[in-house]
This record gives sequence, C-alpha cells and structure tokens, in this order.
Amino acid sequence: MTRIGPDEFFVGTIKGAFRYRLSTNTWEPALLDEFTITSVCMDREGNYWFTTGADGVFYTPAIQVKHWSEKDGFKGNTINKLLFSEDKKTIWAALANDNLIRFRDGNIESYQVQYHGTLDLEWAGEELVIGSALGITRFNTRTGKQVHTYLPGSMKSLLTSQVGDLMYCGGMGVLKLDEHLVKVLENIQFYPEQPGKVVLNDDYKNLLLFNERTYSLQDVGPDQFIAGTAKGLIFIGPDGNERLFPDHPSMQFTVYSMATGPDGSVWAATHGGG
Repeated sequence: MTRIGPDEFFVGTIKGAFRYRLSTNTWEPALLDEFTITSVCMDREGNYWFTTGADGVFYTPAIQVKHWSEKDGFKGNTINKLLFSEDKKTIWAALANDNLIRFRDGNIESYQVQYHGTLDLEWAGEELVIGSALGITRFNTRTGKQVHTYLPGSMKSLLTSQVGDLMYCGGMGVLKLDEHLVKVLENIQFYPEQPGKVVLNDDYKNLLLFNERTYSLQDVGPDQFIAGTAKGLIFIGPDGNERLFPDHPSMQFTVYSMATGPDGSVWAATHGGG
C-alpha cells in the first residue's frame, strides 16, 4: 500500500493496482488488472510508475500506459522496488535476480550486484541501500562499488525517518542503521536456551524492537514509529514499546504494509484481517 499525494492511496494486488480516494471514500477500478503489481510511485510531473511480479515496469502519463521489460533491455521482468533520484530524473529499479537497473532519459543501464534477492531500496547520501534476505548492500551510484553487511533475520523493509535515520526491519525486529552498525551487532549476545533474552552494551540504542518478526514500519513522529509485525501493531517510542489494540480481531494477523493519511491516521494492510 502506497500513499500518492494527500488524497490517494494505491494498493498493489495480483490483479492490478487499486486506487482509493480519501476525499470521496471510494475505490476506483483496478489499473493493469492482468498483472501482479508490487509497488507504485509518482514522479515530479505527476506520472505513475508500476512495478510487477513478472512483467517489468509500467509507466502511465495521464491515461496512457508505457511498458518496459526484457525486450527493452531489462535483465529480468521481476522488479521488486523503484526509487527516484533526488532530482527525479533517474529511476533505479531493483530486480529479484541480482540486477540493478538505472533508467534515465530513456536509457537503460544494468549493474550486477550480489545481494541474494532484493526486497527494498532506500537512499543514504550518494549510496543506495539494498535490503535483501541476508542483510543489506550499500551500492555507490558513482563508483558502482558495493559493501555487504549480513544481519540476523531476513530484511523486510527500509525507511528513512523524519530526522534522517535509516531504519531496518526484518526477522529480528527493528534496527537503526548507522556507521557503527557492524560494531554494534558484534556487541549483541543471544541466548538460544532463553528465547527473547538479549544483553546489550550500555551505549547501544540501535535495537528498537527485538525478537518480533517485523514486515513494515511507519514513521509517526520524531523517534516514534509503528511496526507492523506477525502479530499486529507495536508502537515504538523513546519511553518504550507498546502493543496496539491487542484484543482487536484484525491485530491477530500479520501487518504487511502501512500508510499515513493527511489527518495523521495510520492505515494498516493485513494478511487475512482486512
């Protein structure tokens, strides 16, 4: 689920992308209903870009649809994430088969990177942070060099917070990523005989949520987040964490995606709970 502008959300499904308008409280008929839509984003001209599960990328200015796939130079048709550059002139596409696509002015460039299947992309300065099932790859867009960091638990989502921190969520919980990440991970002691027990250095503040399989993360204020987990929603704040609405039927399901409405409300998409 992706928020596009102040009035609309897109939900990608196996039968196209559905648009919901807040102002009228209505759902519109599916776009590209013959395709599995994995993500949606809008460029600075207001045009829409759709990634698919097996058919490449679609681009639609107004009601026209343009389509790029392997026949146009892509190294595969399964694209999991698109990310625009700051000037909105370059699009980076992460493919499931260890290829990264740079798309600018109609030109396609492909980079082979080793990240064992991408799940998300986010910016960190001039570097792309690529989240994978085994951790993260930092890819410098100028030099083409990459550095891989392995993390416990598969990566599910990346998020840049309101204060510029890069947040990671996955099988082990929620981490704040910084230059001390590798050192910090070395300071964690796990106790297999006591699941959930963890000992951290006194100066370690990066592990915000531990031992919760986390699929999505929403920034709701400075150093305040809502995590979508395998067992509903958890609020993460400077004073501690709290499970939200534990008795609500929908919170017994996995929360795969979230978005914030213009009034500050949080919308959660679950697997089986609506």
